[in-house]
Amino acid sequence: MGDLVRTTMGNSLLPHQVSSPILRDVKFSYPSGEEVSEASLTSTNFHTYYQGGEMVVAGKAFEAKETVHYEIVAQQSSGLPYRVTGAYNTSQVHRY
Repeated sequence: MGDLVRTTMGNSLLPHQVSSPILRDVKFSYPSGEEVSEASLTSTNFHTYYQGGEMVVAGKAFEAKETVHYEIVAQQSSGLPYRVTGAYNTSQVHRY
């Protein structure tokens, strides 16, 4: 295992200005199970996400994995489901 994997949502200097969450029950996952060591992950579940806030999940990618696939699912404030999938290129990640 070698790479440090980081997935983030949003970024702001003033997240306290927003009073109601835009997402609830946010869950990050790495569906293939072959790219990231599940035991190395920090928390992958978050109660709420506010506009301008940030969520970070960190962990170790298995050696020689240049791409890490992820999925984020949540509930929107309107009650509708939210889902996004993507891939993170680890070739620019510093190896420790």
